[in-house]
Amino acid sequence: MNEQYIEVAKFGGTSVCHPDIVTAQIETIDPNIVVVSAPGKNPADGMHTKVTDMLMPYEEFIDRNAIRQRFQAIGAPQAVTDGIWPNLREWGMRGFPRQALGEYWSAQTYAHHTDRTFVDAAQIIRFNPDGSFNARVTDQLIQAQLDPDERYVVPGFYGSDETGRIHVFPRGGSDITGAIIARALGTIGTYYNCSDVDGFMTDNPRINPDAELIEAMTYERALRFADQGCELLHPEVCRILGDTAIRTIMCNTFGALGNRGTVVSRSLETVEVV
Repeated sequence: MNEQYIEVAKFGGTSVCHPDIVTAQIETIDPNIVVVSAPGKNPADGMHTKVTDMLMPYEEFIDRNAIRQRFQAIGAPQAVTDGIWPNLREWGMRGFPRQALGEYWSAQTYAHHTDRTFVDAAQIIRFNPDGSFNARVTDQLIQAQLDPDERYVVPGFYGSDETGRIHVFPRGGSDITGAIIARALGTIGTYYNCSDVDGFMTDNPRINPDAELIEAMTYERALRFADQGCELLHPEVCRILGDTAIRTIMCNTFGALGNRGTVVSRSLETVEVV
């Protein structure tokens, strides 16, 4: 079997509030696939609520103008901002989970910023009608529709069943989307998990200023951290990639371009292999 090297980069909610910084990181890393979350909190600019949470109330209580302003703030093209109300109405009438629209609009925005192709997660992430994830069909769809030689932006967090009904992963689901795509396309590679932290630390740096970065760990150890309540890396990422030669690099979006934080891999001996 030929080895296919793949690079996927996922940017979290805090990151995508800063389009200039994220775009620069994407240009530096140049991954095959970019996966994005919905915009999160950005208190410095008065954004104290995640877009996902803004989309949770019943339709009549959703502040469409506030959501439009959030996407205007990250430079969304007019096609995205003009589509916010029609998308909300359509998804509401079809009984789809509106909270996934944040990722849908975010991915279109970053495809625009980076001149990459937008691919709707509903076309490549397959759920069963009962809401369970269908890994076999998802792999087939990803391999059929994503060419490793091209460059794409994909929304995290959601997918669809064979009837087109939208389903979502648990919170933090964009991490899961990125790992699924990396595994489906590559036998070896790198999954950049970009957020507002450097990676795993020896202690809580807010409590202990002498805490140091853990430069490398296994997926098994990262899973133990997650099971103990550490939210830096979704436990499903460890389960999806834990038996592969695809490493996860925790990156701080706001650090140096192309920075490298904790490297998580199948074994410490394979950290530098790929």
